[in-house]
Amino acid sequence: MCWGRATPVARLRQIHRKIAPLERHASSKKTESTMKILVTGGAGFIGSAVVRHIIRDTDWTVANVDKLTYAGNLESLAEVRASNRHTHFKVDIRDRPAIADILRGFQPD
Repeated sequence: MCWGRATPVARLRQIHRKIAPLERHASSKKTESTMKILVTGGAGFIGSAVVRHIIRDTDWTVANVDKLTYAGNLESLAEVRASNRHTHFKVDIRDRPAIADILRGFQPD
């Protein structure tokens, strides 16, 4: 048990409470197109949960940037692998030119 820190499940609930208002805002604001979200570390434990939630529970599109080091695991994204709304970029976020290319091409909201 983690004393003084949120458990992973509690942390995911906190993240969902923060995302839910964004979903309502997005659905009321953007009717002709879906939101485009950039997630860094999206193959890690928390990042993959966020990506799975977005793909499963919204109509948003996700660009997932993860270098796939010790914490990244593409198996955690097996559920969304077939979705055409999810794209994984194996890129280090410190690689400015690569990140600039992703931002320019994907154009997240």
